[in-house]
Amino acid sequence: MSNDAIYFVEFDRQAKGYFIQSYRLDTGKISKLGRIEKPIWSAPPAFSVSRDGQRMVWHQTDHQDADLMLVENFR
Repeated sequence: MSNDAIYFVEFDRQAKGYFIQSYRLDTGKISKLGRIEKPIWSAPPAFSVSRDGQRMVWHQTDHQDADLMLVENFR
């Protein structure tokens, strides 16, 4: 939340993506501000906005992998 709006992230099933949106406290209007291209974490706090509404931060997954190992003749 900034001084004049509430910001939130919503998943759009049709567009298959997360969108940053704002709800203006003075007009009650909801606007899409941008799209987050990579998966966003759902664990709080996942998204935050500065008081002046000029800066936003969020947790996202840039890279995910795993190592698979085979151990033969293990005793």
